[in-house]
Amino acid sequence: MFKTPRPGESLADYLVRMRKFLQLTQFELAQVAGIHSRSIGKIERGLTTKLNQKTLRGLAVALGVPQEFLEPIPLILAI
Repeated sequence: MFKTPRPGESLADYLVRMRKFLQLTQFELAQVAGIHSRSIGKIERGLTTKLNQKTLRGLAVALGVPQEFLEPIPLILAI
């Protein structure tokens, strides 16, 4: 499914891919998500890797994806 994060895809890459798929500017995405447009830029540049709950909820709604798609996936180390 196109909305599902790809294996190894960073939050930054996922957000850019989804925003472009929806044909939104950073400003438009920020407005729909209810956050500042600078926040979108920071996330897309990889400067923000952990999202607070307000940002997480807003982006999930704006992108039309479950919040879990935006949460970091813990690494499982093979021993």
